[in-house]
Amino acid sequence: MKIYPSLLAAPVFEIYSAVQDLDPSVPGYHIDIMDNHFVPNIGFNLDFVHALDKITSKPLWLHLMVTDPLSLIERLKVSRPCLISIHIEAPCNHTYVLHEIKTQGHIPSLALNPQTQVDLVYPFGRSVNNVLIMGVNPGFSGQEFIPETIDKLSTLSNWKYQNNFDCSLAVDGGVNPHHFKDLMLAGAHICVVGSALFNHAPFGPTYCNFIEKLRRS
Repeated sequence: MKIYPSLLAAPVFEIYSAVQDLDPSVPGYHIDIMDNHFVPNIGFNLDFVHALDKITSKPLWLHLMVTDPLSLIERLKVSRPCLISIHIEAPCNHTYVLHEIKTQGHIPSLALNPQTQVDLVYPFGRSVNNVLIMGVNPGFSGQEFIPETIDKLSTLSNWKYQNNFDCSLAVDGGVNPHHFKDLMLAGAHICVVGSALFNHAPFGPTYCNFIEKLRRS
């Protein structure tokens, strides 16, 4: 299982140094983009993504918590393919937007909120490379992990293997090292860690400690 740091939880004036500290160890960075409509908060924007693209060569994972993901995808200018998660709850043409993500050379992903039924994802099994399951209600970092997320993950894992779908499964929100073993057993390929990492400086050694705990899980 891979561990992606969520930069939304990083101290705002330390993001550059945090990236420099984490870069040797992490598989990439999870970036929350919000519009204050789909969720009641504002996260990062494309200017931040474009700036981050210049200081790291690691993969960027854009989590679009917005009502109009297509407008952002069309304006995205980066030097590499990004994993782009759009929400199944967003009021958009998901089939078209996922196709446009691929057309722009990026990797399509669907995200679903805690209250959303997993079967809404099923029609898109061959259209996505990743499914992102929210472990908290989206919009704010530092929330408690919702235990029922494990059951939802297990259901999606069974669906994936029964249908031979080639997509990874990820969990985002409230994750800390205590959840690693249960997430792996339920079928997670990736977890996103925010406050559990960035509340404990220095960030590089803390992340390496997480990796060691993951190996022992």
